Amino acid sequence: AAIFKEVEVDANLSAEETIKFLRFNLAQQVSDSKTDISFDYQVIDSPTPTNSNTTLQVIAVRHERVGKLVALLQAANLKPKIIDVDVYALERAVRWQLKNIEGLVAIINIDYGNIFIVVIDSKKIVYVYEDFVGNESLGSIVQVVEQLDLKLQLLHSVLSQPLGQIILAGEKAVLFGLDDAVNSQLNIHTMIANPFLGMQLSPAVSQELIQKIAPKMLISCGLALRVDDEYKN
Repeated sequence: AAIFKEVEVDANLSAEETIKFLRFNLAQQVSDSKTDISFDYQVIDSPTPTNSNTTLQVIAVRHERVGKLVALLQAANLKPKIIDVDVYALERAVRWQLKNIEGLVAIINIDYGNIFIVVIDSKKIVYVYEDFVGNESLGSIVQVVEQLDLKLQLLHSVLSQPLGQIILAGEKAVLFGLDDAVNSQLNIHTMIANPFLGMQLSPAVSQELIQKIAPKMLISCGLALRVDDEYKN
């Protein structure tokens, strides 16, 4: 299982020292060996006059999970430089689209029978939830809305404040009228993900095609938007 947590570190540590510190501490929770984990982190709070520490948001897993992904890429004659995290990719792409986030925003990615929800606020990821419900439960707009209603009822019980907005992504987000149906049923402002907003696109690219594939490309665009000096592993 993955560990997802916030960690405070001395702001004076170098990048290498920070990685060593995280590896040592996370290894005790994920594995018995310091070399048997993979992790990623991002800065969510910088030092202040009253706090000399930097707050990081960290996710860690056993290395074997990442190793399987690397093996697949190597089998295709590709050499991965970074194995990123889908949670961070979704967050990054939505922050690119929305620019300014107020309150809580739920990113809901619906793909191949799986519902993946990432709740973010203005600075960080607040909550992550995933559930495989099967394609047969997501065959129509009515079924999708029913499933989302159930999942969000669970979220409301654990979140500190109501959701202010929903961003729909994944293959099911292209169902015509889904955003309006979710908005009407759940009474939460809902929109379809479009990570291509604000990007320069070639004139040869069909705008109609972009609109069709945009919700499906949220994770891919989030991976492409990764900035190495802000997100390290």
